[in-house]
Amino acid sequence: MRITIGRRSMPVVTVAIAAALLPLMAAALYVGIVRLANRDRFDPAYFTPELNVKYSTPGHVANALAGALQANDQAVLARLEGLRQPVAFPTGGERSMALLRPIAKSTYYMAMITDDKAKSYRIYRLGPAQGRWVVSPDDDYTLVDSGLWLAAWLPPALIWWVVEAASLIVLGVNTLLKRGRPDQTRLHDAS
Repeated sequence: MRITIGRRSMPVVTVAIAAALLPLMAAALYVGIVRLANRDRFDPAYFTPELNVKYSTPGHVANALAGALQANDQAVLARLEGLRQPVAFPTGGERSMALLRPIAKSTYYMAMITDDKAKSYRIYRLGPAQGRWVVSPDDDYTLVDSGLWLAAWLPPALIWWVVEAASLIVLGVNTLLKRGRPDQTRLHDAS
């Protein structure tokens, strides 16, 4: 069986395989672009042997982060991120670290920093980078590097594949039903 797209006629199997690969190709393109765009993400000045030892565990980074946020110390915050272009985090208040736990199926940790005065909290992601731990802003690089992008990508991909499978089943049943029916044009020509 063939499908005509524009002026080209292709086998249904070829079109089905190409359509099934679309989510995978889109995911590979997304990951490739994010990796390429962030190849110079980190500032080598923040990855000296002394800083690598000082921030060698997620706990060290989380405690330093709580103190830097409370003191509004932008230099320490930049050092904790290790980025060429640091991201500004909300500072001030009475900050303390309340929780540090690993993120499932990831090398990243989640640190919950509370502001006891405002009775609020914020979640920060801590990840490994170039021999030490850093505070990672909520951006595409962090999603890709931590593996969290899969949680956002997988549901639409599964829906895509289910719709494609349903379409192929309907197409197959339709083809089988057409083969089982006599051709109506031949019946009219005979009379």
